[in-house]
Amino acid sequence: MKDKSYKKLELDKILAELKKETYSDMAKEMIDNTEFSQNVDEVKKMQKETSEAAFLIRESGGISLNGLKDVRGPLQLAKKDGTLSMEQFIDVLSVLQAQKRVQNFFKDDEIYESYPIIMNIVGQIPSLKNLTVKLEKLLDIDRVDFKDNASGELSSVRKQIKNKRSDLKGRLEKVKRSFSKYLQDEVITVRNNRYVLPVKAEHQGEVKGVTHDYSTTGATVYIEPESLMELSNEIARLTAKEEREVERLLRLLSQDIKNENEGLKQVLQYLVELDFIMAKGSLAIKMNAVEPEINREKKLDIIQGRHPLLGEEVVPVSVNLGKEFNTLVITGPNTGGKTVTLKTVGLFSLMTQYGLHIPADDGSVMAVFDEVFADIGDEQNIEQSLSTFSSHMKNIIGILENASSNSLVLLDELGAGTDPTEGSALAMAILEYLHSREIRTIATTHFTGLKNFAYKKQGMENASVEFDEKTLEPTYKLMIGIPGKSNALVISKRLGLKDEIIETARSFIGEGDLKVDELISSLTKKEKKSEELKEDIERSKAEVNNLKARLTKKEEELKEKEKNIIERAREEAAEIITEAKRQAERQISEIRKLSSKDSHKEITETSTNVRNELTQTKEALEKELNKTTSKPIDPSELKPGTEVYVKSLDKPGTFQEISEDKKEAQVQVGLMKVNVKVKELYPYESNDQKGNTAKQYGSTSGSPKENKVRSSKLGVQKAGSMSQELDIRGHRIDEAIQKIDKYLDDALLAGLNSVRIIHGKGTGDLRRGVHFHLEGHGHIKNYRLGEKGEGGEGVTVVTLAG
Repeated sequence: MKDKSYKKLELDKILAELKKETYSDMAKEMIDNTEFSQNVDEVKKMQKETSEAAFLIRESGGISLNGLKDVRGPLQLAKKDGTLSMEQFIDVLSVLQAQKRVQNFFKDDEIYESYPIIMNIVGQIPSLKNLTVKLEKLLDIDRVDFKDNASGELSSVRKQIKNKRSDLKGRLEKVKRSFSKYLQDEVITVRNNRYVLPVKAEHQGEVKGVTHDYSTTGATVYIEPESLMELSNEIARLTAKEEREVERLLRLLSQDIKNENEGLKQVLQYLVELDFIMAKGSLAIKMNAVEPEINREKKLDIIQGRHPLLGEEVVPVSVNLGKEFNTLVITGPNTGGKTVTLKTVGLFSLMTQYGLHIPADDGSVMAVFDEVFADIGDEQNIEQSLSTFSSHMKNIIGILENASSNSLVLLDELGAGTDPTEGSALAMAILEYLHSREIRTIATTHFTGLKNFAYKKQGMENASVEFDEKTLEPTYKLMIGIPGKSNALVISKRLGLKDEIIETARSFIGEGDLKVDELISSLTKKEKKSEELKEDIERSKAEVNNLKARLTKKEEELKEKEKNIIERAREEAAEIITEAKRQAERQISEIRKLSSKDSHKEITETSTNVRNELTQTKEALEKELNKTTSKPIDPSELKPGTEVYVKSLDKPGTFQEISEDKKEAQVQVGLMKVNVKVKELYPYESNDQKGNTAKQYGSTSGSPKENKVRSSKLGVQKAGSMSQELDIRGHRIDEAIQKIDKYLDDALLAGLNSVRIIHGKGTGDLRRGVHFHLEGHGHIKNYRLGEKGEGGEGVTVVTLAG
């Protein structure tokens, strides 16, 4: 029963296509011996492994299992202490090399996440590296022989044979020239592993030697010249010695195969399994098939399913079962694709439970049945005899005896082949039996009575294949919810049958039947219009989603461009300000060098004004740039430890606490805690968000001493460029103090722990002025004169507060 159903559903043809995708005969055997699974979890796993194989083929072309030979016989022979032939050893090496290619292909650990099932199989394959290396070193696959250096003895004897044969050929050429007038042709040939001359039969007495063979006609005698026999015998002796050495090596290697017998069996087993899986993936790609969703509720929902054996012109069919109804009755005329629908559903079910993908659209849902039963007769029988009816009934009886609530039953032209009245009644009884036992059933019939039966029965549904009355051809589109109607009168009229005959026929049809047909026709038109409207809506929806996605992408691109422009503007502004400062400082320095002491006050004032103007320019630029930045941070988002940007200070900091009126906040900026207005706080972009390196912004990792100062972006930039020394030699005290204050501010911001102020020894006035200023200074912890190696009394070492 089972095998008959599978053949009717043409699973054997699909498996034949699957075999074409394999490398080895063993994988073909595996295909023949694999049963379709009735376990939901196992089916899901088999589907996943097919998906992995298909993805692997699409991404990298798949894995090559070329050379995967059936070496089960040689392995068994070695296990029984037999000696393998050279050809068998070459086959074993081919298998090991296929295994090596697979393991090399999957040696990247990162690939595991994409192919967990395949990688699990690969991970279980024994390496057998030593045996592989040994066979590769000894065997010459192209010559199917041992390499000359396989052993010292073999190398030596083959060199001798080579030299002897060279000598023999030289002598043979001389002999050939001396007997040329007796030869049939000039070609030297070999008979019984001996070099011979083709001598004309009538002159065979002229050439002394041993006759080894005659031509078919007897006109040519193949003679080994007497003068060459001794050398030939020597070659024969060396050849026998070579054969003994080869036989010895074969016995030794056979023992190696015996020692690794179990490992080799496992290698073979897993490679064949991979061959089978990769074949499934390859077939899925060729069929443009997808992995269906698998459910435990016996629900089917095939979306645009394409029967894989009907070619590219097949019309897709969408059909569902098991959700709103368990029994589907497809009615209508004999032509139109009802049988194709049945076969598609049945074949897809078998393919799914075999681990094969189905040629349908994504989102298709398949169930796992304990069995799929099908009674599908020969297509388009012109005559159906009693024997045909009996044959169908025998199949159906077998189905009814074996089907369970976990089965799928497919019945084609149910009740056909007998009296319409009895056939219709029998069909309804069979459907009632199956339906009452909750057996998922799809049946086709051309009996009108079954339409009303399916309509009235809870959990049953009608369906039909659409028919185009203009072209008089079926569209093969399945319409669930609408029963089929007879198109005999319409077709007859279009073909030219007289109207009076058509009208007479209508009078013979009951009024109720005509109204039903008119209702079905109306429903069909409405269904078609509804489908067209649905397709229009789906197209519009897709266009809207596509437009929305494009707009979102465009918006993101514009934001990114705006951000990049602002960042570049900031960088350029900073460079302009820095360069302007450098120029101003150079100009001030030059003025001081050229000026007299009397004009020092004016120069100092001018210098201060230049610096103030630069500062104002910097602030104006930053204010302009900050107009396009993000909005101030929402006070509700402020939590202790939140990283913020303090706009007024142009520095990042860490939020500490907020005032009761929510207007002021305390922020840790470097070593200082400052109170600022909440509206001055902006979200701070971290290193990851900006895409910058930790080095650019500073790091909070490292030793406690390194973590003492939390460097800001500006601080790290300063730390990378500023010196730990300030040279104020030659400056007046008031001028030196101004430089010291600015230097200490920068040093704190840069996160320096200590600095050196070089004031020189001189009269000591400058040193005393510096110490007086540093006494009680808020930015320093302590100060001292330099030690011997630090500059002595000419330097003051300052430890910054921290």
